[in-house]
Amino acid sequence: MSPKAPSDAKILIIDDDPTLIELLRYILYADGYRNVLSTSDPRQALPMYREHRPDLLLLDLNMTPIDGFELLEELRPFLDDGDFVPIVVITGEEPEAVKNRALAAGATEFISKPFDPTEIILRARNLIQMRFLHRQLRRQNQLLKEKGERVPDLSDSEGLIASRSHFQALLDDMPDAVFMADDTARVVGANPAACALTGSTQEELMQMSIFDLAPPNPEKPA
Repeated sequence: MSPKAPSDAKILIIDDDPTLIELLRYILYADGYRNVLSTSDPRQALPMYREHRPDLLLLDLNMTPIDGFELLEELRPFLDDGDFVPIVVITGEEPEAVKNRALAAGATEFISKPFDPTEIILRARNLIQMRFLHRQLRRQNQLLKEKGERVPDLSDSEGLIASRSHFQALLDDMPDAVFMADDTARVVGANPAACALTGSTQEELMQMSIFDLAPPNPEKPA
């Protein structure tokens, strides 16, 4: 993972509510992100994505004249090339059928309105770290191909185990703390740097919520 992350990470916010966009930009800026793009016109989202290739998308579902589902469909060809681009849908309480439809269209996670700024910060950190890890794994696999060595085949159990082991090794070697959480915000994994940062074991961290690990409220940027 780049030592400059997360400040170098590109984040694209797509929401037709300019006030919400400004709130999200402030939250992300306060956590150190300096490359936050946004648009309140969903028709501009695809051209912006193609130009900037963001590392994380924050997407509203209920927009006009193009809603979030239509936009996910437009993005699909750019998300099916084996790259991992996390998409967080920020929306009001929705039925399970709506969430399942969004997941099927390419969404990664959901954050409900009204949201806790700490949840935005922690989920953004986690997903961006996972994206950088995924990109590093792809580069490693490409090097194996160029050397004529075997690349783990995810279609068989042996290859899947090898790939997971490789991914875990990359995670363990990272100097940055990485916390992994499930949909309920419960910690389900952490790397050694995270344990060192918190002074807790993996077992202790897995009894916590990501909200237990929240940083102090950041000061407003100048």
